[in-house]
Amino acid sequence: MIPLFLSTFVVLISGIFSQELPVIQPFSFPEYSTVDQTAVVTCAVAQGTKPLNFSWLKNGKEIENVPNTSVHTLAGFSVLTVGPASRENVEPPVWVQEPQDARVTENDFLEIICKASGHPVPKVSWIKLNGETVIPSMRIESTSNIQVFDNGSLIIYSVKDDIKGSYRCTVSNDVGQKLEKEIQVFVSVLELGVIPFFFPSHVKEGEKVFVTCTPKGEGRSVTFRWSRNKSEIKQNDRIKITNYPDFSTLIISPVVGEDSGNYTCTVAENHNTGSYSAELMIQGPPSWVIQPSNIESVVSKNITFECSATGRPLPSITWSKISGSDSQSVESLSSSGKYSIINGFLTIINIQKEDQGKYTCIVSNNLYGIIACNPTISFNDMGLTLLTFLHLYILFQNICIFGVNSNDGFPQIQPFFFPDALSVGQKTKASCILNKGSLPVTFRWLKDGKVLETRDNNEILNIKDFSMLSINPVKQNSSGNYTCVATNEIGKDEYTASLMVKAPPKWIQKPSDRTSYLGSRFEIQCKVTGRPLPSITWYKKDLQQNFVKLSSSTQLNISSEGHLIIMSVSENDEGQYKCIADNGVEENLSAEFILTVYVPARFEEKFKVETVRQGDSAVLRCDVTGDQPISIVWFKDKRELEITELSRYEKFETFQKNGVNSELFIRNVDRRDGALYSCTATNDYGSDERNIKVLVVEVPAQPLDVKVLDVWARSASIRWSAPYTGNSAITKYKVQYWRDKHGPQTLHEDEISATQTTAVVQGLRAGTSYALAVVAENEIGHGEPSETIRFVTSEEEPSGPPTDLYVEARGPTSILVKWKPPPKECWNGELKGYYVGYRAEVTNHPYTFKSIEASANDSNEYLVIGLTKSARYSILVKAYNKAGTGPPSQELVVRTLDGEDDPLTVNSYFSGYTLHYQRGSGHWLHVPLVSADQSSYSLTSLQADTLYHLYLTANNKHGRGQASDIITVKTKEKGAGDFSSYLDLSMVIPAAAALLAVIVVIIVIIIYVIKSRSREDLVKDQIKALAGQQQYIYAAGAQRYDSVDKGRPYSQGEPGTPAVSLASYASIPSRIDQDDLYGGPIEVKGPYGQNYRERPSSFPRPANKRPSSQARAQQQKVQQQQQQQQPQQSVQLPPQPQPQTPQQSQPHPPPPPPPPPPPPPPAQ
Repeated sequence: MIPLFLSTFVVLISGIFSQELPVIQPFSFPEYSTVDQTAVVTCAVAQGTKPLNFSWLKNGKEIENVPNTSVHTLAGFSVLTVGPASRENVEPPVWVQEPQDARVTENDFLEIICKASGHPVPKVSWIKLNGETVIPSMRIESTSNIQVFDNGSLIIYSVKDDIKGSYRCTVSNDVGQKLEKEIQVFVSVLELGVIPFFFPSHVKEGEKVFVTCTPKGEGRSVTFRWSRNKSEIKQNDRIKITNYPDFSTLIISPVVGEDSGNYTCTVAENHNTGSYSAELMIQGPPSWVIQPSNIESVVSKNITFECSATGRPLPSITWSKISGSDSQSVESLSSSGKYSIINGFLTIINIQKEDQGKYTCIVSNNLYGIIACNPTISFNDMGLTLLTFLHLYILFQNICIFGVNSNDGFPQIQPFFFPDALSVGQKTKASCILNKGSLPVTFRWLKDGKVLETRDNNEILNIKDFSMLSINPVKQNSSGNYTCVATNEIGKDEYTASLMVKAPPKWIQKPSDRTSYLGSRFEIQCKVTGRPLPSITWYKKDLQQNFVKLSSSTQLNISSEGHLIIMSVSENDEGQYKCIADNGVEENLSAEFILTVYVPARFEEKFKVETVRQGDSAVLRCDVTGDQPISIVWFKDKRELEITELSRYEKFETFQKNGVNSELFIRNVDRRDGALYSCTATNDYGSDERNIKVLVVEVPAQPLDVKVLDVWARSASIRWSAPYTGNSAITKYKVQYWRDKHGPQTLHEDEISATQTTAVVQGLRAGTSYALAVVAENEIGHGEPSETIRFVTSEEEPSGPPTDLYVEARGPTSILVKWKPPPKECWNGELKGYYVGYRAEVTNHPYTFKSIEASANDSNEYLVIGLTKSARYSILVKAYNKAGTGPPSQELVVRTLDGEDDPLTVNSYFSGYTLHYQRGSGHWLHVPLVSADQSSYSLTSLQADTLYHLYLTANNKHGRGQASDIITVKTKEKGAGDFSSYLDLSMVIPAAAALLAVIVVIIVIIIYVIKSRSREDLVKDQIKALAGQQQYIYAAGAQRYDSVDKGRPYSQGEPGTPAVSLASYASIPSRIDQDDLYGGPIEVKGPYGQNYRERPSSFPRPANKRPSSQARAQQQKVQQQQQQQQPQQSVQLPPQPQPQTPQQSQPHPPPPPPPPPPPPPPAQ
């Protein structure tokens, strides 16, 4: 998988293509980089012919144009530094919730969600396809209808018709491809309508009418228009129209008959309209439209009387014919036979003599009386005189009735009344007199709308133009409304009078003693009858035994019908009550009753939360009021609590006059006691329950699921899940961390807010193992830490140089370098090895670096070979780890040894050998072989079944020759070649004891002989040297550099070598001490001001002297005896050549270097 970069860097390398093409060793940026962190990457060439040219590109462009970057190029590699970091752990946007098409009704709320995830956080923008960009805003303005929020929500608060269309949501974070989704918004227009309105059903002229026109739906912007009979209404003094944003009103005051009609309210919004109509009918008396007139005709013709009228309600028209000499015979006409009545028009077909006479057209709407007209029919077959006389007679007889008050024939009753102060048993009369109207007249009496007949105590007497009603005796049920109706041929009239009979109060329902419960609703009625209706008054005895009048309040309601209602009975409502009924007739009525209030078991406080610390004692109280006896039972989580002597629960009860106090005592509360406790109180009148929630508060539990999210060199981010809070809100978290390995394990704590479950731990050391735990804390205290997690910070290049650098010339072409690692706190990870750099002091060439693997102990060494004799070299050492190379140590200068001639050639004379061997990839060890003519040697004390690398070097007085080829051997497995007889203890123990005794004796003799001869040879050589003034060659002095780290102790003396070495690398003459050949080491002054201790400028060097053949034989014998019972490896030595004139030594391949380390640091 190829990682995703904000920027991509490319390195171009050019070389001499005719020889070997350059090949770049793969590199990458750090896995995680944060803001303000510097990223460093090294481009090293694995192979290729020098010189090489490096070029860095970023996204295809030269790196010189990229800010915050720097490039350092040396031979073979190039280093790019980017600061701040240019690479992040990023990801392109991915849909979380795609937007979808929306269908919405006008004026509704609309929300469309467009949500995606990614890093960095994607930005969301909405575009309407007509090009209009919706402006994002986090705050909703009062005038804004469309808002886009950072979470991608598109909100339209009030959808209008212009909102519909296509919208596109675009999500981008400049990583990968952006996301786009196009949607459609469909808007359904709300049908415009008007809520129905109505005019009053009975409106008379002179009254006021008021109607309201309201459109359907809310928040609509409409216009209003009023019309009557499809004509727009114009405002005037009587008609007022007022338009508001949401409705319109029409007021007509006073109304007239012309205002009748069909009224319509029309509302309009854009191109959408709606309307509603209602009819207004003004009530009015009938009036003539066409009044019928007299007709003169001849026989056998058809004639038509036109009779038309108007009124509210629309009047009806009836026709009749008056016949007889006294006009007392009235015949109603209908559409049949020769008569036809259509819309009030009377048509007589084929008129004859008998049809002549008076006809009547009667118009009535049953509200305002009637109007009538009496047209006549005459014939013109008489003479002129008679015709004229008839005309005058008919005109005289033709009287038209225009109203009830304009015709004496219409009946009219004179008002009548009953006496006011009538009592039961008295008698009364009422006379209904016809004030106007033609006779005959008929009378009828009604009581409360029902026909009243002569019976019992009622008597009716009708005399021509009046009627009398007599009531004897008056009873209580005689009260009512009495109506007299008078009717003649023209019409009718009526009049109503009220009769009220007084009666004293009389019981219908008398109150008696009652009981009620506390808190309940109580109602009692004091019900009486009488005329007039008696008034009821309520009283209650106070503490002084006096009756006090009661009045209505929030808790007490007294109705006019005699109801006494107590909304919620309290103990104070108990006592003696009295109601009094009085109507002013005779004596009043009164009744008393006693109200007894029972108090059921009751708790004032129904619920409470008790907080108790874990380990403390809890006391739960239940104080109940009510009538005794009261029993209390405790429950835990709705299960009855068993309270015994052995349980942790105890119950204590105290009885009071009006209740009981109960306490539940819980000892040594723990988490199990956190529950819902209930105490139920019961008496004869009821029961009640009180709940107590016990919260056992304790320290929080361990935080859960602690995980390390990201780890960097100096910081790490962690996450955890909130633990059980202990019923007390967590106030904070503490992140505890310490170094898990190496170094001081000091505990560090970071406080984190209780609202967070993530944290970034900072101030860590690079490449260090840490242990971490999270502790939650609340008001009670802190809980147990979470499970410990461990992590290792990312490595950084070492921040300190190697210390205790020590250099020493070991020959004309070799220098021994020794050092100690940097201080542990400067490693910033695990040291993988060191770069030993050297260069000739007189040149400006870059350092040549050799890579050395780090050793398990604190001492490291490396032999630099292939140098020039008698030359001064600058030496330095750098440490490196996975992240890179640390700073170099201080340079030390050392001079290689002088050589009179080239050290050794094939034909050179040499005095001894040095055997170099290495176990696996460990340190090289060195064994001097003092015998120059020795051609084989056996290594002892080796490990079984192990690979070893070996090579030889020859030595003479001029130094060390070239190394032989390295050979690789493997020792046999342990016990290979043994026989079972060897393990027989009876044979092994005696043989081993005898051999050990012989070996001890031989070793003692050899040591004594060698020491004696060495002292004699040394004295002789010194005498000869002083006598002959012989010149000697001196080796360069050894140097040592002390680290400037004051926290480390000063090095005492020269660091020891990992192998037993009896002589130097350059030369191993027989029985010559190292100090005799090279002189003592020189202590170089460190940075603290100590003085140098230097060796003398001249020192006599003893001449080479080979040991005798007898001594060599004894030494070889001892060595062979020591090698028994151990794995051995024989090395064949080359034969000793005869001394010849020294010639130029042929180059010999040095030992192969260890496995290739990481890319070397830049040359200095």
